Amino acid sequence: MNKNQFLTELQRRLRGVPQEELDQAMEYYTEYFLDANVDDVTDVIPLVGTPEQVAQRIWDECVDKQVTIQRQEGGVKNTAKTVWMIVLAVFAAPIALPVAIAVAAVVFAVLVVIFAVIFSIIVAAVALVVGGFAALPGVFWVVGIGQAFIVAGSALAMIGIGLLLILAFWKLGTWCILQLAQWVRKLGEKKRGVQV
Repeated sequence: MNKNQFLTELQRRLRGVPQEELDQAMEYYTEYFLDANVDDVTDVIPLVGTPEQVAQRIWDECVDKQVTIQRQEGGVKNTAKTVWMIVLAVFAAPIALPVAIAVAAVVFAVLVVIFAVIFSIIVAAVALVVGGFAALPGVFWVVGIGQAFIVAGSALAMIGIGLLLILAFWKLGTWCILQLAQWVRKLGEKKRGVQV
C-alpha cells in the first residue's frame, strides 16, 4: 500500500472524528512520509502499520481526550459527546474480528451438532442392546413356540443392530475427532507461518 492509498484509507476510517483531530492526523502522516522521503510506490505499512491500526489508535486517543474533557468540565453535552465518540470508536474497529468471531461460532455450532448427533445415535444403539438383552427373558413368558421365536429373534436383532451401530458410530466419532485435531493443527501451523 503506497502513501496515497494509505492516506485515503485512513481518512475513510476516521469519518466521525472531530475535524481538528482528522486534520492533525492527516497532516502528521503526510509530513511523516515527506520527512521519510517515501515515494509514491513504496509500501508504507512496515513504517506506520495498517490504516486500520492507525485509525484505531487515533480513535482511542480521541475517546481518551473526550473522557478527560468530560471529567474536567462535566455537563450533558460533553457526556453525550463522549458516549458518541465511544460508539463511533467501537464501530471503527476492524471488521475482521467480529466476522472471525461469527465464523468461529458457526463452525463451533456445526461441530457441536455433528458430535451431538453421533453421541445420540451411540446412546440409542446402547439402548437397543440393553433392550435386546432385557427382551430375551420374555422368551420364557410367552405362550406359544412361534411367539417365543419372534421374541428371541427380535431381541437378537436389537442386540445385533445396536452393536453394529455402536461400532460404526464409534469409529465415525473417533475419525471426526482426529480430523478436527488435524484441522486445528494445520490452522495453528498456518497461523504461525503467517506470523513469522
